[in-house]
Amino acid sequence: MAKERIVWMDMMRGSLILLVIIQHWISDFNLHDNLSGSLIYYGIYQVKIFFAPYRMELLFFLSGFIVHKSINKNLKEYLKGKIKNLLYPYIFWSLAFLALYNFSSLLSGEYIPILHYLQRIAIGATNLTWFLYFLFVYFVISPIIIRTKANIVCVFITAIILCYFSSAINIYDRIGVEYLEEGDIFYYFIFFYSGCYCGLKKYDIQGLSKNPTMLTIALLCVIATAIINFHTGIHKTSLLYLPPVMLSIPLLIFLATKIEKVKIIKRALTHVSLNSIVYYLMHLVLLIIFSKIFEVLHINQNYAIPIKLPLTLLTIYLFINLKRRLSFLDILFQPPRRKFSNITNAI
Repeated sequence: MAKERIVWMDMMRGSLILLVIIQHWISDFNLHDNLSGSLIYYGIYQVKIFFAPYRMELLFFLSGFIVHKSINKNLKEYLKGKIKNLLYPYIFWSLAFLALYNFSSLLSGEYIPILHYLQRIAIGATNLTWFLYFLFVYFVISPIIIRTKANIVCVFITAIILCYFSSAINIYDRIGVEYLEEGDIFYYFIFFYSGCYCGLKKYDIQGLSKNPTMLTIALLCVIATAIINFHTGIHKTSLLYLPPVMLSIPLLIFLATKIEKVKIIKRALTHVSLNSIVYYLMHLVLLIIFSKIFEVLHINQNYAIPIKLPLTLLTIYLFINLKRRLSFLDILFQPPRRKFSNITNAI
């Protein structure tokens, strides 16, 4: 199996998952002025801002790139796989976050916040798991679009129009969603379907990333993206970002092919990539748990916050090794085989 993996994809996915984890970890620094004056913190925070328009966009692109591998499967088997690997963990972890974020409401009997979160789960607007919801939708509709042989330009134009006009709906504001825009599901779809199209057409995008002209264009687009990002207040999924971020991809692939030459980095990022869903879903829970533990122990936040990141990564790493020995832990990410087979056979 290892020989069949695309190394540059592992390098990118592993790096992007770590950037997502850093994004949630570094957000705690905003509350502590003593740490916010640190040069190290400032540098990490700038890295976080720099990659904001790229993190989720590229994760969707990479996910779309592998659609062609399963598109010719039997429809029932295809949907069964997506329900098992995406919809199940979405529902399981969304409910877990519901309990985590609304624990005091559950104890006090205040059900309005809980109802709002259930609404968020229904429309895919949860705090972290929205990514799985979007992916499930994309994996379902992309084969349909491909089979209809729709022109890719028409697909993109339709997605852009829907992205633009959906901002007038204001569904998210009514249920207190601040981390997503209504048009995000269409914006991210453009990246997913771009990856899907490149994989389907078997484009050598790694070879393209070595082209000097493409690299020059990509570098200029990275600079343009950074200027928009650092000098405007435009949301990271604004359509203004779309062309420069999309055209930046060859440079990022080029960098991925370079870092794979460093063995220790390659090994670490491959591990994170192979276990990306575990790192993605567990990290925020652990960050919150460690925060509560340090708070109860009255540990100074200036000391507690810096060690939360390595503690979180180490805990996930140990859990993954434990999960390999205790198969019942798989229930956190996949449904039990027998029950799941009974459910899907009934569909």
